[in-house]
Amino acid sequence: MKHRSLWFKITLSLLAALAPTSGFADGTGPFDPVSFEEGIVFSHPEGRYKTALRFRIQNLLELRSFSGSDLGIEEIRGRVRRARIRMSGHVVNPRLTYQLQLSLSREDQDWNESQFPNVLRDANFTYALIQDPDQTLSISFGQGKLPGNRQRVISSGDLQFADRSLVNRTFNIDRDFGIQGHYKREQWNLKGSLSSGEGRNLSFPSDSGLAWVIRAEVLPFGSFIGKEDYVEGDLKHHEQLRLSLGMTRAVFKNSNRAGGTIGTFFTTTGDPNTGTPIRSDQTVHLFDLIAKYRGWSLLAELADRSSPNGVLSPTQALFEGMGWMVQSGYLFADRWEVVGRFARISPESKSKVDSRNTLLAQSTAGLNYYLDGHRVKAQMDLTRQSLTDPAWVTRFNLEIGI
Repeated sequence: MKHRSLWFKITLSLLAALAPTSGFADGTGPFDPVSFEEGIVFSHPEGRYKTALRFRIQNLLELRSFSGSDLGIEEIRGRVRRARIRMSGHVVNPRLTYQLQLSLSREDQDWNESQFPNVLRDANFTYALIQDPDQTLSISFGQGKLPGNRQRVISSGDLQFADRSLVNRTFNIDRDFGIQGHYKREQWNLKGSLSSGEGRNLSFPSDSGLAWVIRAEVLPFGSFIGKEDYVEGDLKHHEQLRLSLGMTRAVFKNSNRAGGTIGTFFTTTGDPNTGTPIRSDQTVHLFDLIAKYRGWSLLAELADRSSPNGVLSPTQALFEGMGWMVQSGYLFADRWEVVGRFARISPESKSKVDSRNTLLAQSTAGLNYYLDGHRVKAQMDLTRQSLTDPAWVTRFNLEIGI
């Protein structure tokens, strides 16, 4: 009988995960009920604890041509781009929330930079000091995304393309360990952070360097539906025009990485695994906007990086310069979406001593089909990479998650 009862509970839990509606509950066990909302949700009977368990998988197929004129296939790559498990909820009090996210695929673990399976992406606690309908104020402690450019903060599961833009890859400030604050009132969002400046899960002892980031956003026409100002595409078909303008300033002190908290490690030998770290300061400015109206969406970003000591050796230098990108799309009522994007980065002349710092532009056109919003979708795009190393790249991405 005990075994039968155990299997009965397991069966009910599986049914809860597959239930098409949000009100399914099993009515058993110490956590009552088990429901399917944003993932599989376990709730304490008295509301003291709540955990939402989610996963997502992105399988990507990529084909690259020999050049911009020779369309023969030079390279075919098929891989699990992302495979993640995420848990979030609250403990003891609904004001005290947490987030934990793990990456399971090799490509999603930054092996080339960290030289180890860097599984842990997010692990932080947030306490809501003010939680009113008109304003909120919260403080977070732990590891997570810094309040940088909008496309980086948008989840990789909520993108209109198979991956983020060239500008994001060059200028984003990614994750770090530290303290963050967030204040929201009416049409304003203010965010700030003070962090270690070393990036996530550093494999060697930290130094005295720090990073601080401040971000401000204004929504002149009112709030988006839900949190759609941090979701690409107008899946909600906003009946009124919605616009959010954002600006970020990030300062890194004594960093030895190309992107402050992310990217190549600079050393005296030029090898990230040997030699003495070469440290420098850098400042990054990021500007972005997102707009949505009746299925139409627009996302644009402008970025700039400067440094007083960015040339680190005769062959190593930070990417100092500018980048910008614009992407737009239209979602038809039958779940099909057409999208386009242009991105360009332009290094300053002094940073070109490093052969990795080159002028580059990309034009991309794509077609998406949303079976269940961003949770279950198919994406196909074609990119023309120009100026240096010209080539055509086509990608097919299938994402499934809860």
